[in-house]
Amino acid sequence: YVIIYNMNQKFIQRRAFLSEKKEKDHRITIGFTGIADLRSFIGQEFIAGILRAAEDYDINFINMSRAIKFSVYDDVDFMTTFRHNLKFMRSPLIDGMVTWASSFNLFSEKDRIIKMFAELAPLPMVDIGSFDLPGTPSIRIDNSISIKQIFDHLTTEHKYTKFAFVGVEDNGPHKRRFDFFRKELQDRGLEEIPDSAFFMKNMTPSQINLTVDKILERFELSERTEIDAIITSSDTIASQLIEILNRRGVFVPRDVAVTGYNNWHDGITSLCPVTTIDLEVFKRGYTAVEVLIDRIIEQENLSKKTAFSNIMSVQNILIPTKLIVRESCGCLETCVNDNYLSMNEISPISSDLDSGEELRIQAEKQAQILFPEITEDHIHRFVHSLFNDIYQEKRPASTLLWFQIYLQECRKRRNLDGEKLQSTVSALRKLVIPALKELPESMLRMENIFHQMRSMISVFLKYESLSDRENPYTLNDISQIAIDFDSATSKTEFLKMLNDQLPKLEIPGAVLALNEKMSFSFNETRVEYVFPPKKDFSPSERITQPELFPKNYFPQNRRYSLSLEILNIAGRYFGYAFFEIKNLNVAIYDTARMLLSKGLFSAYEKEGLNPSSNYEISREQINDVADYKTEDDSKRTRLTSKQITNYLLENIGEMTNLQKMADYFMVSKSYLTRKTKEVTGLSVQTFHEKLKIEQAKNMLSLGTFTMEEIAGKLGFQNKNYFSNVFKKNTGLSPRNWIKKNK
Repeated sequence: YVIIYNMNQKFIQRRAFLSEKKEKDHRITIGFTGIADLRSFIGQEFIAGILRAAEDYDINFINMSRAIKFSVYDDVDFMTTFRHNLKFMRSPLIDGMVTWASSFNLFSEKDRIIKMFAELAPLPMVDIGSFDLPGTPSIRIDNSISIKQIFDHLTTEHKYTKFAFVGVEDNGPHKRRFDFFRKELQDRGLEEIPDSAFFMKNMTPSQINLTVDKILERFELSERTEIDAIITSSDTIASQLIEILNRRGVFVPRDVAVTGYNNWHDGITSLCPVTTIDLEVFKRGYTAVEVLIDRIIEQENLSKKTAFSNIMSVQNILIPTKLIVRESCGCLETCVNDNYLSMNEISPISSDLDSGEELRIQAEKQAQILFPEITEDHIHRFVHSLFNDIYQEKRPASTLLWFQIYLQECRKRRNLDGEKLQSTVSALRKLVIPALKELPESMLRMENIFHQMRSMISVFLKYESLSDRENPYTLNDISQIAIDFDSATSKTEFLKMLNDQLPKLEIPGAVLALNEKMSFSFNETRVEYVFPPKKDFSPSERITQPELFPKNYFPQNRRYSLSLEILNIAGRYFGYAFFEIKNLNVAIYDTARMLLSKGLFSAYEKEGLNPSSNYEISREQINDVADYKTEDDSKRTRLTSKQITNYLLENIGEMTNLQKMADYFMVSKSYLTRKTKEVTGLSVQTFHEKLKIEQAKNMLSLGTFTMEEIAGKLGFQNKNYFSNVFKKNTGLSPRNWIKKNK
C-alpha cells in the first residue's frame, strides 16, 4: 500500500512501548547503513534526521554507513570492507536498521544488493532508497506532487506552455519523473512537443554537451521562441545545462527557463541558481525511524502470538516534497520577495511629534518588532545609540557598536541568518530615514551607518563560513595528528596518545576493539581502549561475534549515538572503533577512522605485529602463487584480484565454496570463475588450495603445530588428505618438506 505519512501517527503508542522497554533496562538501539558520500548534503541530512528522531524518542543510534569519498589512506575496495559491517547488523547489538540499499548501486547489481539485505532477516528494517526490498517498507518522495508543483509554478506564475524534458535513461527515479511530466501535460491540455524529451547515458559534462547540441539543433532558444522551460530530473543536469547554454550564447532565464530536482549543492552554485524540488531528506530520515519503531513493535507483538502466519504488513510511504523557487525559472528568490513584504510591518518614525520622549517611545515599539528576541534593556540601549548617532557624529558610531554585540549574540545562538539580518537593516533604514528629511547631515550620517552595518553582516558571515570550513578540518591540525600518531613506537603508546588527540577531533567518547595483530582477515577482538579513560578498565574477554559486543562499554544510564568504523589499511585489519557522535558533521568520524588506521598500521609494523611475523601468508608468498595480471584502475570493475585474494585468505580455514563466494561478492559463479582466471591465472579452487599450502609451510616451519591441527585449521578433511594435497603441490610430503627446509 502507498500512503501519505503523518509523522505524528502512533506517537503515543511508540512512547509507551519505548518507556516500557527502558523500565526493563532495554533502551531500543537502531542502526543506519549505506555506502555514500557522507560529506554530501543528502548523506548529512539523512543522518541528521535519524539522529533527531533518535533523540526525540530517546533511543540509541549506531551509524554503520561507509563513506566513499576523500578517504586519505583508503583504497577503493568499499564493498569488501563494508561487508564486515554486516556482521554487526544483528540482535542483540541493534534492534532494527534503517537501510539505504540503492546507495550500493555503484558497487553491485541490484538483485544481489537486495539479496544481501534479505539475509539480515528477521531484523526489522526500513529503507530510504529507491529499491524495493521484499518485506521492507520504504520511505520515498512523492514524484507526482513534485512535478505537479513545478508545473503549477511555471504555468500559473509565468504562463509557460511549451516544455522540454532532460533526464538519464535506465534510471528508475528519472523515468518516473518523466512519466509524471507527460501526465501533467495531458492533464493541463498542453501539447507534448515532438522530440522534446532528451535522455542521456549519464550526467557527465560530455553527455550534457551532446544533449545541448541536440536541443539547439531541434529548437530555437531565443527569448522562449519555441521552448519556454526545460524541466530536468536533477540539479546536476540543470546546473551544467545552464553553464553550457551560457557558453553557446543562450541565457537562463532570459531565453529559456530551467528547473532542477533534488536541491543539491550544484543548483545553488550554478551560474543561475536553480529552481528545484527539495527532497525533504531530513524528514525522510526522521520518518524512517518512526516507521522502524512501529516495525519493532509489530514484530514483538507477532512473536507473542501463536498465529499460523507471522508476516508483518508492508507500507511504502510517500513524503510530500517542497518547491524551492530561485532564479532559473524567471523569479527572484522567495527571501527577496518576502523582504519587500516584511517592510510593510515597519512604520517610519514620525518627524511631526513635538516630544523627544514620544519619538523614543515610537522608536522602541518599532524596534521590538525588528528585534523580538532581545531584552527590553537591549532595546533601550539600541534606541539610545540610534538617537546619539542622529544628533552627533561619533566614530565608531554608537549604533554600530550596539549592532556588533547583537551579531555576536546571533553567532553565539547559531542564528546568524544573513538574509534576515539584511532585511532588518532595510527595515531600520525605513524606520529612521523618513524622519530625517529636514536634517540632511543626519540623514547622510545614518545612510553611511546603514551601509557599514551591511558590511559588518558580510564580514561576520565570512568569518562564520571560514570557521565552519576550517574547523575541525584545518589541514595543519589533521596533519599534526597524523604525524603524532605515526611517531608511536607501539600499540600501547599509540592508545595512550589517543587521550590527547580525540578531543582535538571533537570526539567525546570512544571504544576500540582490536586484534592482537594485523591480519588479512577480520579476526576475534577484545576491547583494549575506552575514552574517557576509566580507572578500573581492563581489556575485555575475546569477542568472537561482533553482534555480541559487550554493551557495558557504551555510555550507561543515558542514550547514546555512535559511529561504527572498521579499522583497516592496505587490506589488513586491526579491529573496529565506536565513536560517540557529538558533531552532526559525520565526516569527522570517518576522518578519525583513517587517522587511527594509519597510526595503528605504523605501530603494529614497528612491533612486528603483522602477518609476516606469524604463520599467516606474506605478500611475497601470495605473489609467488598467483600470476597477477595488470588491472586498469580507470575502469570500474565489480571484482579485483585484491578482493579475490583477501576473500580466500579470510576463508583459508574453510573448504572452497564457489556459490558462497559468488554470493559474497554479489556476482554470478560464472563471472567469479572467469574473473579469477583472468586476473590470477588460476581457477578459484586451485588458487585457494595453493594459498592453503603456503600457509601450511609457515605452520610447519614454526614446529608448534601437529599435522591434525594444520589440517583442521586449513579446512582439510583429515591429515592424510592434507598430506596428499601438500605433496601434489610441493613434490614432498609434509615431513620430508620439513627435513629439507629445516
